[in-house]
Order: sequence, then structure tokens, then C-alpha cells
Amino acid sequence: MTLREYQGNFGRLQLHESEGTVSGQYADGGVLTGTVQDGVYTCTWKNQGEVGLLTFRIEGNQLKGKWKRGLEPGAMRGKWEGHEIFAPARWTILHDLGVFYIFFANLAESAAQQAEIRFVNQAIRRWDLQVGNVAHRFEALTDQEKDAYFDEVYDALYVDSNGEPTRDPFTQLNTSHAHIIGYYNDGILPCENIRTLFFSVYELCQINGITPEQAHQLHWFINHWKGVCPKLESIEVLLDLSTTQEQLRKLLGDSGIDPTALPSFNPSTPPNEP
Repeated sequence: MTLREYQGNFGRLQLHESEGTVSGQYADGGVLTGTVQDGVYTCTWKNQGEVGLLTFRIEGNQLKGKWKRGLEPGAMRGKWEGHEIFAPARWTILHDLGVFYIFFANLAESAAQQAEIRFVNQAIRRWDLQVGNVAHRFEALTDQEKDAYFDEVYDALYVDSNGEPTRDPFTQLNTSHAHIIGYYNDGILPCENIRTLFFSVYELCQINGITPEQAHQLHWFINHWKGVCPKLESIEVLLDLSTTQEQLRKLLGDSGIDPTALPSFNPSTPPNEP
């Protein structure tokens, strides 16, 4: 599978190519699917309730093509043009996983503190994955790569082209999620791995109490995945229970009742763990 990204008059496009087929996500919910033959990409697109046809070529780092509304044959007069966005040379599947951990850690009550940072460091070291003939695990990185890893992930999420921490983190989060979808489609990350990722994210969120922002984002990802990976529903149950407990603790604290007297709900494994 080839993963490439483009910026153009269509917005930002994540393009996935594998064995003569292509798919992609762009702009605000737009999708395309099609085939590639002799360098020509022939696709259909859907965006905001409309559908149409699209054809383009990629020459060097430039993407050039045309599009039209409607699926009937006809002249394509709309321009579809953009240039490739190059990820850091060392960007791997481990970086995409790290994006999820660091994003959710920074949604904690006071952003990522020592406990969240320690969890993220441990969580990323537990992954041992194979992409093609290349093994991806943190301990296999060089010392220089280890030193750069967390800075690269953080910068991709939050740092703009001027070096300021003003970048919208959802840009990289959506890109890494598109990569995760591609790895799933290619069998690199099966449902067991997807479940492991989001259960470990759930554990991360629990460290200092799940915030509404963490709960909202985690619910969104679980809803996206549980149709193809039904066991993620067990994480949803835990998330709802933990959220309810956190709300009760705050209510009881406001009422003058000591919330520390309540039992903690902190399972070490999700229900029905095989």
C-alpha cells in the first residue's frame, strides 16, 4: 500500500493506492474511489450529498486532473490540482500511533502531566508491528530516532510552519487516522490491534479522570470502528461507566460529600478479554 498526501484546490487529500485500486479522503468529508492504470487515476467522488467523476495523473510531486458533477459521461471542466505534502523521512506507523496517545494525553484536565507522559512512553514501547518486510518497534530505533520521535509527533500535531504551537491538531489526527484505516484495510492492523489501541487510549484518559473532551473524541472513534470491530463496544461500555462515575464524583464533591469514599472503577482489562 502507498500512502500519499496532497494539498490543492480540493483541500487536503489523503490518497491510498494498493494493487491497482485507489481511495482517498479530502476536504470536509469528501471521498473518492477508483482504479489506476498506466498512470491514469479514474475515480468517482462523493462530497456533501453530491457525486461525480474524476480523472488525474501524478507527475513528480504534482497532481493534475479534471472533474465533473454527475456520473453520466461528459466533459470534465473542473480543475483538480495540487502538490504532494511530504511527511518526515522517519515517519512510520509508530508515529501514527503516537499521534493518538499524545493527542488524548493533551486533552487531560491540565494537559499532559508526568503521569500521562509516563503512560505514553510505556504504551508506545509495547507495539511490535510488521509492515512489509520492516519491523516497527520503538526499541529498534536508533538513539537519535528515539530522541526525535516524541518531538516529531508533537510538532506534527501542534506546531505550524513558523515554529509556533498554533497548528490545529485535528489536521494531523485525521491524517494519522486515515493511515490507520489503510493499515487495517491491508491487514497490518487487525481488529485486535485496533482494540488494543483504543483500550490503551481509554486507560490513558482514566489517569486523572476522563474529561468531556476525551470522552467525546474517544466515543467518535469507537463509533467509527465498532461496525467492523464489534469488540470495541466493550470499551464503549467502560467509557460510559467511567464518565458517569466522574460526573457523580463532581456532583458529590460539590454537595459536600467526600467523593474519595466512593469505590474506584479501574479495570485492568476490558470485559470478555480473550
